[in-house]
Amino acid sequence: METAAKGKKVKEHKLVVLPAHIKQQVADNPMNRNMLLTAAGYFPKAVDRLRERRTGSSDYTLIYCTEGAGTISLKGTGYELRSNDFVIIPAKTPYRYESSAADPWSIYWVNFKGDLAAGLYNRSLLNGRHIVHWVPYDEHRIRVFEEICRISEQGYDQRETEKMNFYLLHFITSLVYHEKKEQPERDADAISKSIAFMKNNIGQKYEIKDLAMQQSLPPAYYSARFKKETGMSPIKYFNTLKIQKAAEYLRFDNRNIKTICADLGFDDQYYFSRLFTQINGLSPLKYRQKFRKPANIA
Repeated sequence: METAAKGKKVKEHKLVVLPAHIKQQVADNPMNRNMLLTAAGYFPKAVDRLRERRTGSSDYTLIYCTEGAGTISLKGTGYELRSNDFVIIPAKTPYRYESSAADPWSIYWVNFKGDLAAGLYNRSLLNGRHIVHWVPYDEHRIRVFEEICRISEQGYDQRETEKMNFYLLHFITSLVYHEKKEQPERDADAISKSIAFMKNNIGQKYEIKDLAMQQSLPPAYYSARFKKETGMSPIKYFNTLKIQKAAEYLRFDNRNIKTICADLGFDDQYYFSRLFTQINGLSPLKYRQKFRKPANIA
């Protein structure tokens, strides 16, 4: 599965803002009645990119993240956008967005209006609520955005601006009407990322809610999805990783068993020993005696 926007051709900052008199001229053309671009942009690796619109925009705003991460605050609720996420912000609604300092996002955004704008926005809601949507990356979608920018840079010929708005409609609908069947791919990717997180934090102690929050998933859904992907509950899987690491330490490390137990986040050495024996068929001490030469044991 492709989860990042690899091979994008738009690599530099892009900004398209139609002058007021051009916007009116374009809006007066009945060919643009359904969809009308008022501004667009692309911000790659937008470090410290913070923007706040306290009264909102007069138009609808779509933000599509292709790399990195960031947050959007909308009507008092914060939403995280990660690679291949998008959200639509309604007109005249205050919002604030900011790129992650640790993993700056790359975002495409458009301001738009027209007869279809409200309907497309409503299609992006779930039971009337805002949600962040994940979509599979599509290079064609990026080329469509590039064409919007190219046309705007060449002037505002009537025929060309009509094409630009047709491309805009295609860009937005490719996101709003993406195939829902692709959603499980993101969930599977979240589980893979969660496992990597466990391995990178093998000595920590986490509850289900902590691991679910780290992947921005509801705890019950995260737990069920994790078990479907791995055959184990998240905590059992995490403990199994810990025991595997303990076995490695017992073979190649000089620390005593009590220290290894503590370093792997176990408060109860007896529980650690029982779990180790259950998984490996030997107690930690017997495992060390069997798989390591006595002369090498501290």
